[in-house]
Amino acid sequence: MSIQEINLELLKRLQKPKRRKKGERRKRTPRQKLVKEILKVWSQIVRKRAAGGLCEYCTMRPVQNGHHIIPRGRSYHYGHHALENGCGLCAYCHKWEGPHSDDLDKVAAFSKWVKTVYLPKKGIEYEALKMKCRSRTKYTVFDLDFILKDLKKDLQSM
Repeated sequence: MSIQEINLELLKRLQKPKRRKKGERRKRTPRQKLVKEILKVWSQIVRKRAAGGLCEYCTMRPVQNGHHIIPRGRSYHYGHHALENGCGLCAYCHKWEGPHSDDLDKVAAFSKWVKTVYLPKKGIEYEALKMKCRSRTKYTVFDLDFILKDLKKDLQSM
């Protein structure tokens, strides 16, 4: 190889990668696809599990959202699919009255309700759930596939 060819090769490596066209999506890895599917099935189970199909916070409107009690960003990997880490909420409570409200007083009230009413009613201790969800277990694609099959069985048996 001549010096010019080597220089051309180095220049090609240093060039910025091609940008995606507008509207073109990034390809998901098999792991990302499994996690997305797990969250979808998890949400369906949590919504079906809600008492009478009504919001577990206001008990007036039908359940439309599955909410993670310990947020997904803080729950590492276990909390993504743990059924005890979910409650069924209507869209209004999920956005305006509860965990994703802009009003910090409403967020605090929802958090207090979860800790003092919802979890004790289910027989779950908040601190134990928090510790379980924050375990740093990183699942392989094989593990995620097994978890997805297990959740789908649970969904079908409901």
